Amino acid sequence: MALIIFYLSLINSFLTNYTQFTGIVKVDSQFYLSSIGGLIKVNNNFNLEKYYSYFDGLSSNYLTDLSTDRDTNLWIGSQYGGLIYFDRKNKKFQTYPKEKIPSEININRIIIEKDTIFLATNYGLYVILTKGTFANFEDDSVFKIEYPKIPTNNIFCLLVADDIWLGTNRGVSKIKKDFKTINNYLKPLGESVKAIIKVKDTLFFLTELGIAYFKDERFYPFFYETLKIVYDFCFYKNNFYLATNSGLFKIIANNQKLDTLLNDKTVRLYPTLKKDTLFALAYGWAPTTIGYLFLLSDTTPQKIWFPTIFSQIISDAVLDGNGNLYLAHFMVYPGVNIISLIKPDNSIIFLSDTLINSRSLAIDQKNRLWIGHWAINGGVSCYLPEENRFQIYQWGERSLKNVIGGISIDYYDTKWIRNGENIIALDSLGNYYEFNILNLGRLEELAITRFAFDKKNRVYLGTSNGLLMIDHKNTLNNFNDDEIKIITDGLLSPIINACCCDRKGRIWVATPNGAGFLKDDFTFEIFTTQNSGLLANEVYFVDCDKYNRIWFLTKEGISLYYPEKKKWKTFNQYFLPNWEKRSNFYRSFTINDYFGEVLIATENGLIRFPYPEEPFVPFEPKIYPNPIVKDKNDVYLKVSNLPPNAKLKIYNFLGKLMATDKDFKKDNSDFLIKIDQKFKGGLYFLTIETETEKFVEKFIVVE
Repeated sequence: MALIIFYLSLINSFLTNYTQFTGIVKVDSQFYLSSIGGLIKVNNNFNLEKYYSYFDGLSSNYLTDLSTDRDTNLWIGSQYGGLIYFDRKNKKFQTYPKEKIPSEININRIIIEKDTIFLATNYGLYVILTKGTFANFEDDSVFKIEYPKIPTNNIFCLLVADDIWLGTNRGVSKIKKDFKTINNYLKPLGESVKAIIKVKDTLFFLTELGIAYFKDERFYPFFYETLKIVYDFCFYKNNFYLATNSGLFKIIANNQKLDTLLNDKTVRLYPTLKKDTLFALAYGWAPTTIGYLFLLSDTTPQKIWFPTIFSQIISDAVLDGNGNLYLAHFMVYPGVNIISLIKPDNSIIFLSDTLINSRSLAIDQKNRLWIGHWAINGGVSCYLPEENRFQIYQWGERSLKNVIGGISIDYYDTKWIRNGENIIALDSLGNYYEFNILNLGRLEELAITRFAFDKKNRVYLGTSNGLLMIDHKNTLNNFNDDEIKIITDGLLSPIINACCCDRKGRIWVATPNGAGFLKDDFTFEIFTTQNSGLLANEVYFVDCDKYNRIWFLTKEGISLYYPEKKKWKTFNQYFLPNWEKRSNFYRSFTINDYFGEVLIATENGLIRFPYPEEPFVPFEPKIYPNPIVKDKNDVYLKVSNLPPNAKLKIYNFLGKLMATDKDFKKDNSDFLIKIDQKFKGGLYFLTIETETEKFVEKFIVVE
């Protein structure tokens, strides 16, 4: 049922599958491998030494290629992050100036020849003339060769030999090194050219139809292959090798056949300079979720695996009482049932669940793992770690009740389950009770649904129609005394993305149009960017820590609220951007107070960090007078006790911006603004913002 696969020797704030490799270079006695999950460094024995991610200074985790300059520093191509320079000695990343190399381009290949850097991108060929000072970007000259000089801007590969050769989705371009003469060849064999190599004095081109060679200004077919998606090829020990979507092959050119070496997707090939070893970057495990390094030499071929989790796509994450970290990987591929388990000693175990589409997770009071599954033949499974086995709970063989949107556990160890039809409560004795409720709304496939429980053990759930409250009076077997309602009063949007309960029993909600809490009269007080420190109105998740701080995960980052002080703080040092702008990129948000950690599951990996142990104590702004009584004389609002870099804005009750920094005058350490005719009688919000904090104060104007 469980198999120990890896020992992870490194713990980071960001945990992902970094083994879908895109490039490899050797520097001294170390190897660096780029991947769609970041950069790793391994020693000569291929032991992992260091993993680098966005949180270590990379401008993006989507790395596409890498190369070394004569100073043995790295140049790394990316998607969404532009060109990245890595100073190996100082272990420092720098992003190349975006005004020279835009961050929105995809850098497919990098070649460095002498003092010149060539970038094959989807926006054309970028050429950087470094003048011999690689680390000094200011004196570089950068220019671009693009359509219509070449047939297309989408360049897959390049080769720098006597001339510069570009492989594109519309043939081949040959550029003289003075960059003045360009010859275009639209169809060397196939139209898309994925790789170009030089063997002795002959150029070979890999296309979707096979391999062609160039002679006397013409292309000739060398090998036909139309049944495979091709990525790369090379010449090693007098043979051609082909990397394809269906494996690694040696080409038997005489009879136009392929000899299979690997059945796993292979994307890049690297013969060593001495031609004694061929490195292949391959992806294994159905359907290609974990990558590895394949070594072909005179000795036995070798597969080298690195410690990693099953997939970078994480739908949910949870810690048990012993510090075991469980990760679900829903939507990696249909039917996935693998749970990644990271033990406290950093060993990684892959658990094979008994039901498919493992999606949402919860830990009960006996330290057992409960798993919700998204399938009509799914249901709920329970993993018993001491016995290393699963129990299953299903409601019919094929039923919408087995499509589980979320699972949470209350104070009495009752499991509350939101499914495709209704809500089920499964008590600690195995009895279950169904709540058939109208207007629950639809389940979202990628959004994890969590319940909240207040001090009276009332149950709350966010739905697309409002906040559901179930007061079962702690008598699950008696439906007659239940009070059930869906609450919307005061909401700017009826859609509740998430809810939680704070230490005082208040229920907080996250919505697509602000956040707020439920008041005693069952109406909501709402926070938006105009009257609070929320970084964005689109709020995905909300949770509360043991200091009664409310955490909001928004579209633009993490906002932290202190209800007692009515103060806000931005907490973005552990925020991972959604570079691809995917819906439901952030899959779940969980706070574990026992270990004092925050877990954010995303489609690119898990963000894991300790939250601040001491409550944040901000400066205390003071405003005077309040209320402001307007008369014939000039009336000023004075704001005191602020840092000098504070930015101030005033909004009226309807959210209209009434004043900005430019309207305030500085008087020593005070900020003054004239309350003139545009300030009619009513309630106003004063926002005070610094680099890390945001406050909202209220004042009243009386006419």
